[in-house]
Amino acid sequence: MNEKSDGRINMDVFEFGGLGSEVDQVEQLQNGAVEFAIVSPGFTGTMVEEGQIFSLQFLLPDDQEVTHDLLNESEALNEDLAALYEENGILPLSFWTEGATQWTGNRELTEPEDFEGFRMRTQDSPLNQRSYEAYGADPTVMSAGDLLWRYAAGNGRWTGESYLLYPGFLLSRSTGLHDDFQP
Repeated sequence: MNEKSDGRINMDVFEFGGLGSEVDQVEQLQNGAVEFAIVSPGFTGTMVEEGQIFSLQFLLPDDQEVTHDLLNESEALNEDLAALYEENGILPLSFWTEGATQWTGNRELTEPEDFEGFRMRTQDSPLNQRSYEAYGADPTVMSAGDLLWRYAAGNGRWTGESYLLYPGFLLSRSTGLHDDFQP
């Protein structure tokens, strides 16, 4: 970035979790401690409730090209939802998906009944937690960084538990900083 911007833009890259949890990263983006961040909209659910829509399972089409077009061309996302983030000091630059929601666990999850009593780790999104409770699961909030740290420390094996990977990430920057930047 420094080279391509003729020295106008400098970036320090931090490993996942290097600046705190996902919720910490949202707060840092809002207060200007960081200027750019990759944040899952689910973690902004207490700030922009509508952003939690990305936490719903089976929301996006299976066809990645259709999903790509939807995320890039949707007025509801790129104008209406983006405006709600801007009201909270975050300017979304892009929405994209990392693919389907994935569940991992010590047993198969192929039918809704399989979730009954299933303990799972999930992101800090009220809608996400309620949707898994509606399936009969027992969701527990844990940041992905904490989960990765537990695995690295050898404490990541939980019988009957799961963690999820989420679609619908957004790249953001705090508003009011470097207003001359054009992505």
